[in-house]
Amino acid sequence: MLTHPLWWAALLLLALNDHVLKGAGLLDPSITGKLSDVVGLFLAPALFATLLRQHTRRGLLLTHLAIGAAFAAINLSEHAANGLVASMGALGIHWQIWSDPTDLLTLPVLFVSWRFIQRELAEAQALSLRRRFMQGLACALGATFCLATSAAPAPHTRVSGQPEHMRADVFLVNDAAPSVSVHISMLSDHADFNCDDALAQPLSVFKSEMFIREGLWHQQSGEAAALWPIAARNARTQERECGAIIFRVDDSESILAVWKHSELPLKPVPIIPPKDNYPDGTILVQKEGQRFVMSAKGPVTLVSWP
Repeated sequence: MLTHPLWWAALLLLALNDHVLKGAGLLDPSITGKLSDVVGLFLAPALFATLLRQHTRRGLLLTHLAIGAAFAAINLSEHAANGLVASMGALGIHWQIWSDPTDLLTLPVLFVSWRFIQRELAEAQALSLRRRFMQGLACALGATFCLATSAAPAPHTRVSGQPEHMRADVFLVNDAAPSVSVHISMLSDHADFNCDDALAQPLSVFKSEMFIREGLWHQQSGEAAALWPIAARNARTQERECGAIIFRVDDSESILAVWKHSELPLKPVPIIPPKDNYPDGTILVQKEGQRFVMSAKGPVTLVSWP
């Protein structure tokens, strides 16, 4: 299964999409996101079946069903997505998952995978030494690229025709260290609150259980990154008057950021902004001794999160 040229071509496409095209501004993020789903659903069953030594019809069917069920769960349930992110994080693998029910439209790819594997098994003979080597190599590379899709550099949705700019309203700028890890907690799609009250008394309005969507990335020195990644937004969340994110840089305290969309609309922002002219919406991350210090420019409310 893993020695077929079609499987290798799909693996190459996944690596190209997730490590070159995503964030490059060449394609809309919705296209690169769906492409990852399509190719991943084609690759995963053959990879897991090989790793788990499932070569019977029943074993392959269960592998496809398990992958389909897991894929559906993380796209329908924010709790399931966060559970998977936390589980992989415990293994040192940092993923970003944005639950999106429309991703379920790619599930028919599993049928294509099923047909592909059935044909391969029907034609397969005893593996030669060369084919065994290629299969082992495919397992190693397949696992690497499938897991590395969430290596999580800073999330950038680049502006078409301006690849050095990204779209953002509120964004972090790392002026503290060569590289920092940024962890964010985003509001549930169903969280409801009054914007004016949230700006005036954020700690009275927001509760921990309202923030159930997680994100994690690594941000380089001088680099800006949207605090609320564009890929994580949807029509429901953008209907709100205000945005709110809890974020933490490395092992510093958690900070709640609240802002009004009408005062800070999405705009092109340099990915490496000039230090002498930070635009409104900037949250500057600096260090005083061993302590991180956050300061905001423009109408952004920052408070320590308990």
